[in-house]
Amino acid sequence: MVFAQTTWTAFAGTAQWGDAANWNTFSVPGSGDDVIIPSAPSGGPIFPSLVAVSSTDGTTANLTIQAGASVTVGWRTLTVNGNLGGGGALTVSSGTANVTGNLTVGTLTAGTGTVNLTGAAAATVNAYTFNNLAINKTGAVTIAGPSTVNGALTVTNSGGTTFSGALTDGGDGDALQHHRDHRSLSRAIRR
Repeated sequence: MVFAQTTWTAFAGTAQWGDAANWNTFSVPGSGDDVIIPSAPSGGPIFPSLVAVSSTDGTTANLTIQAGASVTVGWRTLTVNGNLGGGGALTVSSGTANVTGNLTVGTLTAGTGTVNLTGAAAATVNAYTFNNLAINKTGAVTIAGPSTVNGALTVTNSGGTTFSGALTDGGDGDALQHHRDHRSLSRAIRR
C-alpha cells in the first residue's frame, strides 16, 4: 500500500500538531499519511507537540523523526499505524504513544507517559527507558537491548516477547505485578 507523504514545515509558527498550516499539504496528517519531521523545518526550528491546548490527537501511517528533530506527546495521544523511527527524539511527557510497528527513534524520553505496542505485525524496539510500557500484540516483539521500565509493565501479547538484554525495574518493583505470566518474565527483570 502506498501512503501519502506529509512533511512538517512549521509555517504556522506554532508547535501545534493539529494546525494544518504547519504541514506541507496544509492539512493535518491522518492514518493514511507517512509523516516526516525534518531536522530543519522550512518555517523555522519549531517542532510538533501534542499537548493539552491542542484540540487534536496525532495519527499517522509511519512517522520518521529525523536526527535533530523532535516530537513531544503531552496529555494527548500519538497513534502510529506503522513504524516510528529516525534519528530524532520522541518525548512522551504525559501522554500516550501507540505504535503498531517498529519503535526505533534515536532517543525516547519517558516522562510520566505510556508507550503501547499494539497490532499484528512483528516489531523491533530499541533499548529505552520507559515510564509505562504495554505490549499487547499478536506479532512477536523484540526489545533490542537493555531497557528500563520505571512504572507499569503490561505484557499480554500472544506473539511472544524477547528481551535481547536485561529489563530493569527502575520503579517500585511493581513491574512483575502487571504481567500475566510472572515466571516467563522474572528472569529478564533486574531490580
